[in-house]
Amino acid sequence: MVDVTVDKLLAASPAFWAHKSKIQLPDGLFSFTGREYLKESMNEDVPLSADMKGTQGGASSVQMLKCLHAMITGRYPKGVLYLFPNADEMGDFSKCRFNPIINDNPDTIGRFVHDTDTVGLKRVNSSYLFMRGARLSQRLSLTEKASPKLSGIPVDKVVYDEWDFMDPGVREKAYGRMGDSEFKHEAFLGNPSIPDFGIDLIWQQTDQRYWQIRCSKCNAYTCLELDFPDCIQFDSEGKGVRVCIKCGAEIDRTKGEWVAKYPQRSKEAVGRRWSQLNSATVDPGTIVRAWEHPPDGNIADVYRFRLGQPYIESENRLTVQQVYACCSSEGMYPSDRGPCCMGVDVGGTLHVVVGKRTKTGTPHIVHVAEYKEFTDLPEVMRRYNVQAVAIDLYPETRAVRQFQASAGTYESISGVSVTCYIFGVEYLDKQVRGVVEDQQARVLKTSRTESMDGVHAIIADGKAVLPARSGKMEEYAKQMSNTAKVLQEDERGNRLYRYIRCGDGQDHYYHATNYCLMVLNHLPLHAEEPPSQYPEAPDKRFLGLEKRPQRSGGALSGLRRGA
Repeated sequence: MVDVTVDKLLAASPAFWAHKSKIQLPDGLFSFTGREYLKESMNEDVPLSADMKGTQGGASSVQMLKCLHAMITGRYPKGVLYLFPNADEMGDFSKCRFNPIINDNPDTIGRFVHDTDTVGLKRVNSSYLFMRGARLSQRLSLTEKASPKLSGIPVDKVVYDEWDFMDPGVREKAYGRMGDSEFKHEAFLGNPSIPDFGIDLIWQQTDQRYWQIRCSKCNAYTCLELDFPDCIQFDSEGKGVRVCIKCGAEIDRTKGEWVAKYPQRSKEAVGRRWSQLNSATVDPGTIVRAWEHPPDGNIADVYRFRLGQPYIESENRLTVQQVYACCSSEGMYPSDRGPCCMGVDVGGTLHVVVGKRTKTGTPHIVHVAEYKEFTDLPEVMRRYNVQAVAIDLYPETRAVRQFQASAGTYESISGVSVTCYIFGVEYLDKQVRGVVEDQQARVLKTSRTESMDGVHAIIADGKAVLPARSGKMEEYAKQMSNTAKVLQEDERGNRLYRYIRCGDGQDHYYHATNYCLMVLNHLPLHAEEPPSQYPEAPDKRFLGLEKRPQRSGGALSGLRRGA
């Protein structure tokens, strides 16, 4: 006699199906014993989920089994797109994780899987599992890339395994593969890298769940991730013991529950943060010791891989507090006698930063604003006596060239004709010495990382003067903190430092500031004489820059001052 209730549960609950079917994984029989925290996520059914985790927590296995269950039962008729950072990792997962699951579970999984000879494509029942590397290799334009391997794939769900190592642009392209699906489910998982980026940025948009453990003695709740390191004590043998943050009694990590910080988001986006502090096979005392004395001095890996927490060294990302520390008591005036330089970052709008140098040589930013059109810029130049402009050459190269041709001469507030030098700026990934000028093309070329290092140093060291704090400067400060320097590996395996966007991705003022500082060092020092004594003609130090010796360094040292 068929047990209808059991059959319904097997079809409705991936967790019950995996447990009842005794699914064999490459590392042993699937079980929630010791991994009680996985049970809730196994049965979860929401449009978006994000698992920010330490290593070896079982999240990848859960996602794979959930996808297989949904395709076997017909819930996902179109199938699943499972993404990895690159094709090599996809191939390794297919051979070492997926294929053994098929072979070791012939009755519960294997009999539904066809076409198993293809590494990145499996037919599961009447659906398809597409496993792909997420690298965007085909360049469509200077600012957009695509991946042919993501084209023509209709699916119901996309899984991003190790999201921090994927090009953020892949999400929009992958989501488009679900255009005809009634589900449109996304699952993100991975070890975090830096704050406000990758899995951490996605997780911040969820209900943010933590594993809260109830103390059997005082009934208080302890979260090992939030209460670390106070929640770990040591016994007489030096082994770590998980204890209640309130009464100090030992707590049982298996007696926990996921509690959402923002429960109003739970219907649309569920996120969990898990660390090895909740692992059945890791002594939490070893994590405390590694945190106190990082192996090889690498505290970042302790946070990211063991504590499941994003981390970045202070020298690799500005904070809004560091920007505010440079703010003076003076607001932004509608004009300035200068002489000034202007940096312009080109995007949907134009982000403009105007600056001059004080008599001590300190960069002094006098104007920060956003404009809609290139035709708005000449008036800014006129009001601030701008003698040089550095403007992002891409993506609007034609508009920049037209601006160079039309705006090189203007009439100052005092009625004097001024010739302004307007340079396009091209970032280079390779190292160059300082700023290299192509005078004929009117282009400045500089190392992207090196020049951005210069901006960071000037702000972090408090060696710039900014306008007084205001609503506009708060936006400026946020954008200045929306970029961070990380160590990356390119397609050839070379490791190099690069700045990446984080937060909401708006970092236009950072680049506009960088462009402004590139040319600012050409200007004479700002003195305190009356405006009539200030020359309106362009400074001669802008002439023949390519003939001067170049030197490496930050944004201010790239172009040398003349005698």
